[in-house]
Amino acid sequence: MKQIITHFTDDDLYKFTMCCAVIDNFPRAQVKYSFTDRNNTIYPEGFSDELNKQIEMLESLVITDQEIEFMKSRCYYIPGWFYNYLKGYRFDHKWVKAWQDESGHLHVELQGSCRYNFA
Repeated sequence: MKQIITHFTDDDLYKFTMCCAVIDNFPRAQVKYSFTDRNNTIYPEGFSDELNKQIEMLESLVITDQEIEFMKSRCYYIPGWFYNYLKGYRFDHKWVKAWQDESGHLHVELQGSCRYNFA
């Protein structure tokens, strides 16, 4: 299967700024996020299995110096320490659980601490 997300910055600014805010204000916090499908979509059987494979592939992503420079040029309000944090950050697929219920609805939960799993 081809990896869909191939760059660390294939994300939205909201997630980066919220991560920065949580670490800065609540460095020991345990966080939990849940996916909400507002359309109540019925996904095909096996969709969550394929999604879990894509989630595992996220472990290979690291932020590049070029991506950091791009972010610094556009997001001047993000403190410098956060870019150092991102350079050391490594995703762990064990933080994420994706599954489908009997009806085919997708459920995704992410839980963990912002302060671990550094290279």
